[in-house]
Amino acid sequence: MENERHLHLNDRKEWNLGVIADIASIVNGVAGIIAIYATFMGEFYLSVRVMSLGVLLDALDGYLGRKAKLPTKRRRGIYIDSVCDGITFGLYPAALYLAFFQKTTLVVVPAGVYVVTAWYRLARYTQEADIDRFRGFPSPGAAAITSSFLILFKLPVSLVAVFFVTVAILMASKIPYPSFKRPRGVEKIFLSGTGIVAGLFVVLPASVGIFTLILLFLLSVVYVLVGPFWIRSAERRNHVKKREQETSGKE
Repeated sequence: MENERHLHLNDRKEWNLGVIADIASIVNGVAGIIAIYATFMGEFYLSVRVMSLGVLLDALDGYLGRKAKLPTKRRRGIYIDSVCDGITFGLYPAALYLAFFQKTTLVVVPAGVYVVTAWYRLARYTQEADIDRFRGFPSPGAAAITSSFLILFKLPVSLVAVFFVTVAILMASKIPYPSFKRPRGVEKIFLSGTGIVAGLFVVLPASVGIFTLILLFLLSVVYVLVGPFWIRSAERRNHVKKREQETSGKE
């Protein structure tokens, strides 16, 4: 009887965590809508801050979802998360890009490619089972790097178009990137540092927050460039460790 009560309490706790995770996902989607609205109103810096809040909420809903063991019990939260991510990390960066330049083919086509690719990336993510890696550049990181790029650098539209298409290709690719869902050592430090920087950017005034935006952009660049090598290095270490265990087992 006591064991049944304990199991019931665990199920209730996991269910509650799942509900909170879904709420975080929905608030993330609302943040994306607000960010798009702020873009239409010409409040570009504010819109990036709201999108960064969405990044933090996305990390929170993922953490709570894993604590609640949702992937094994129900998949509703995964689809809610992907739909809301599609707004904040798909539509918003494209809207910001369109707001910066005149609506020519060189602007509209890359923006459309970016949105479609982000949605494809999110749809593919709902079918992924590997907890330690992503296939392709994750959409929150893509939104962070493209949005900060637009705010920080005043470049010709042709270069910005190339940058957006490049990020879109990385999202659609099968290049492995670390997911940090089970961070250890350096991974935990990098993840914690990025979260702190994003949080400071959200709350600090623009006069100071711009420096955290620069740092957030640099951290995103490091993730893009180093992430695949990070994964391969971890795989080599695991392979060596496995062989050592097999060798010691035979002895």
